[in-house]
Amino acid sequence: MSNELRKAKLKLDFENGFQLSPDLSAKDALEALLRAIRDGDVSEVKIAAEYYDGSEKDYEEDAEDDDASEELAVALDEGYEDEEDEDEEDEE
Repeated sequence: MSNELRKAKLKLDFENGFQLSPDLSAKDALEALLRAIRDGDVSEVKIAAEYYDGSEKDYEEDAEDDDASEELAVALDEGYEDEEDEDEEDEE
C-alpha cells in the first residue's frame, strides 16, 4: 500500500566527493544525483518521508547493499518521472 507523500528529505553521502555545478536547474541536479545513486557513486542514502496521514518513514541504504541502492535509485527515478508527467499534463 502506498500513501500520498507530503514531504521528503534526501541525504546522500559521497565517499569520493561529487561534482555538481551550482548553475544547474533543480531538475538537472536531481537527475545527476539519481545517476550517481544508480552508478554506485553514493556511499549512503537516507530519506525521511512524511505522509499526509501523519505517518513518517525513514529509509536508509549504504554502499554495501548495492542491489538496494540501485532499486532505490530506480524507485526515485520512476517517482520523479511520474511527477514530470503530471507537470506536463497541468501545462496542457
